[in-house]
Amino acid sequence: MLKTESDNSPILKNTAIHLSLILLIGLVVRLVYLWQISEYPNFYVPYPGMDVAFYHDRAKEVAGGNLLLGHNAYYYAPLYAYFLGGLYTLFGDSYWVARLANVIIGVGSIALIYFLTLRLFRSYGTAQTVAYPFKHAKTAGLY
Repeated sequence: MLKTESDNSPILKNTAIHLSLILLIGLVVRLVYLWQISEYPNFYVPYPGMDVAFYHDRAKEVAGGNLLLGHNAYYYAPLYAYFLGGLYTLFGDSYWVARLANVIIGVGSIALIYFLTLRLFRSYGTAQTVAYPFKHAKTAGLY
């Protein structure tokens, strides 16, 4: 992180509070969205051909020990199937596992955008301004 005049500066404390609030709002928005879409039938049984169904099937294969996913494995990004396969091995093959992992990744991306902007522009206000819109589900691609 960038060095300021002192580690106890009010700017640093305010920035930590603002970033924490932005991350908290982003987490709450994503969890509310997840709760809302869990009412739809596509949440548990996605249509064949949807990205969710493809990744879920590939991840179940990886979790089952099939690390060579065949000739269709690389039609989509393959590392995500391996990531989900690892999660399915640890926590079971539930759509909730995948979707909660995506919530965590989404909130983490807010922090990454904040720190990248802070590093590039060396301005706490700019970093907060850039990270703020990503707290919304639609901006973060969760719709």
